[in-house]
Amino acid sequence: MCMNGGEEKPFACPVPGCKKRYKNVNGIKYHAKNGHRTQIRVRKPFKCRCGKSYKTAQGLRHHTINFHPPVSAEIIRKMQQ
Repeated sequence: MCMNGGEEKPFACPVPGCKKRYKNVNGIKYHAKNGHRTQIRVRKPFKCRCGKSYKTAQGLRHHTINFHPPVSAEIIRKMQQ
């Protein structure tokens, strides 16, 4: 007899300590991909000089353009005075 309202949930998450169960394979597939996202370290090989990291070169380029705009030579001269 099912104790959870009549719905069987045969698909259990294999991660130790996780009690999540699903009634169909799509639920467990989604959970496997997204359910423990904070526990997975994503590789971010593209590093900025400010310390931030990005998964793609495009992400780093976007960050650099928007947060580290180029400084003109004239501004650098003024700062050195």
